Amino acid sequence: MGHRFSFPRADILIIDDEPGFVRIVACALHRLVNVVSAATVAEASELLRKRKFLACTVDLVLRAGHRCEDGMTLLPIIFETQPTAPILVLTARIDMDWVNEIGRLSSERGPPGVTPCHKTEDLGGLWPFILGALRMPAFTIAEAVARLAARFGLTARQVEVLHAKALGKKNAAIAAELRITEDTVEAHLRDVRERMRCDMTLALVWVIAELAGSERPT
Repeated sequence: MGHRFSFPRADILIIDDEPGFVRIVACALHRLVNVVSAATVAEASELLRKRKFLACTVDLVLRAGHRCEDGMTLLPIIFETQPTAPILVLTARIDMDWVNEIGRLSSERGPPGVTPCHKTEDLGGLWPFILGALRMPAFTIAEAVARLAARFGLTARQVEVLHAKALGKKNAAIAAELRITEDTVEAHLRDVRERMRCDMTLALVWVIAELAGSERPT
C-alpha cells in the first residue's frame, strides 16, 4: 500500500507566449497544481498583483503582436508581489551576460532565488524546478522512484542514483555518497534516460501526479 499525501492545491504562473508550451506544462501538472498563464507583460502584471503563486516561470522574450517584450521587466514585480515564489527564467538562447544578470538578481533577492533555464524541446530544467517548488515529502519521491524502477526495470544502482537526483543532489554529491565517480553517475543517468525515453524528472512528475490523482478527483 502506498503512502497517502495531500497538500493545498496551489497556482503556478507560466508567463509565455507559446500556447503549445503552456499546454504541455498544464497537461503534465494538472493533477498537482492549477496552471495559470499569461502571454504578455500586461497580463502577467495584472495577475501578479491580484493573486498569489507557488512559483513563476518567465519567458525572456514575449511576442505581443508585431513587437517583442522583455520578460525580465517582470522580475521586480514578482519580487514585490510574490516574495516566497521561486522564479525560473526561460530562454531559447543562452547568453552569458544574461546568465550573469540573473545571478546578480538572484543574489540580491536571496532565497528562493531566480534560476536561468535553456528552453529545450524536453524542457529539461522545468521539471526539477516544479518538484522543488512543490516541496514533495521524501516518502512521496521515494515511492515515485520505486514505481519507475518497476515500470522500466531499473537496476538497484540506477534506483539509488535516480532517487538522489530526485532529491535535488548534484552529481558530485551523489558520487561521494555512493563512492563512485561522477562519470559513473552520469553513465547511470544516461542509461535511465534511454530506458525511459523521456526526461527523468518529467517521468517523476507524472508518477507523483498518479499518486496524487489516486487520492482526489481531477
